[in-house]
Amino acid sequence: MSKPIHCILLIDDDPDDNFFHQLIIRESGVCDDVRVAENGLEALHYLTHTDQSDYKRPDVIFLDINMPGMNGFEFVEHYQTLPSDQKSRLLLLMLNDIP
Repeated sequence: MSKPIHCILLIDDDPDDNFFHQLIIRESGVCDDVRVAENGLEALHYLTHTDQSDYKRPDVIFLDINMPGMNGFEFVEHYQTLPSDQKSRLLLLMLNDIP
C-alpha cells in the first residue's frame, strides 16, 4: 500500500535531532523514504541534482533555522529561486530548537 508521503527531506546540522526525527517519521508509517542534509548547501545540492540515480523529490522539507554556514532563512532565500520541479511537492516547515 502506498504511503501518503513518499519522501521527506530533513535539513539539520544536529545528528541527534536527525536520528530522532527519522525514528519518529519511520515509526509513524506515513513516509516511504527520509533523506538527510546536514546543512543548507547540501540540501540545495540534493534538490538541484535530480539526475542522481537515488534522487527522490521530497514531498515535505523539515528545515532547522539555526545552522552554521547557511541558516534556515538563507536556505529559504535560495530555495525560492529554484524551478518548481526542484522544490518539495507540498510543504516546507521550519524547526527551531528551544534553548
